[in-house]
Amino acid sequence: MIDALATIGDETNSPDQSRVLLRQAEAIFRSADKSVSDPNDLDDMQARHRRLIRTASPIGTVSSPAPSGGTT
Repeated sequence: MIDALATIGDETNSPDQSRVLLRQAEAIFRSADKSVSDPNDLDDMQARHRRLIRTASPIGTVSSPAPSGGTT
């Protein structure tokens, strides 16, 4: 899902569209952070989430959430 949002994000052309994508990505990430038990899978999810934030956000406007219980 995060990869699909990143692809869609490449085609967004307004801050409102980016905000919608980022809000959906946050919901997906929160769900994964709670339900993914394998540390390697969670690390992969976090990396994809950070990449989406970098590509869909104007520089410096959105920060990546800290993991609630995963590895760092």
